[in-house]
Amino acid sequence: MIDASPPAAGKPMLHRRKLKALGIGLWLLLIGAYLAYLWVNQLSAAQALDQIVTLLETPWGPILYILIYTFSPLIFFSAAALAVTGGCIFGAGSLTNLALAMLYTTIGSLGAAQVAYWMGCYFGADLLPAHENMATRYAERMRRHSFMTVLIMHLLFLPYELVNYLAGIVRVNRLSFLVATFLGSLPGLFTFIPFGASLDMKKMMAGEGPEVSWRLLLLSLGVLVVSLVTARTLRKREATLHNL
Repeated sequence: MIDASPPAAGKPMLHRRKLKALGIGLWLLLIGAYLAYLWVNQLSAAQALDQIVTLLETPWGPILYILIYTFSPLIFFSAAALAVTGGCIFGAGSLTNLALAMLYTTIGSLGAAQVAYWMGCYFGADLLPAHENMATRYAERMRRHSFMTVLIMHLLFLPYELVNYLAGIVRVNRLSFLVATFLGSLPGLFTFIPFGASLDMKKMMAGEGPEVSWRLLLLSLGVLVVSLVTARTLRKREATLHNL
């Protein structure tokens, strides 16, 4: 007796494609809803930004900021811009405020890393070719050295979201990814948040020249230099160990 039922192998692929289409549709719906909100309320981009800043300055602001940061990979919003914004709104005025801004941004950035990793795992599952080439060899190397590769890429200040998407596509070890992301993101936090805290966003949005705290700005630049030097040293060490 011949089994005439269709092969089951194609069903998971079809299901995955449907979910991908649903995810893309939801993303487009979110963007469309935001643009419609701007159009209906006759808001410019600057006015919309002012509304967001006002909301973030309420008692619910930290929670809202963390949520926006966490789901920012869904709309491909810059993590660096969010960190600077967090510094502007929460970090100015005292070391306590700066520490709170660091805390909020750390929570949000780790949440965003998880979301981007999941997106890479799911939506990027078919991006790597089946046959061996340079991309697959690099992906395999990245899997074998998950922690060090992700750490170095973050220390080099490569685009935060791109590194996390790539880690998901390659499917690096999740625990190694999270620890490396946390450690590798610290220099970025100590660069962008003090930089944001050194600026007065309200005055800039009003068209006035920004007042800059040079101490915080120098701290940001110093951390940036240390991070790049550390990444360069780790890359040389990894290359040496790889060649042994």
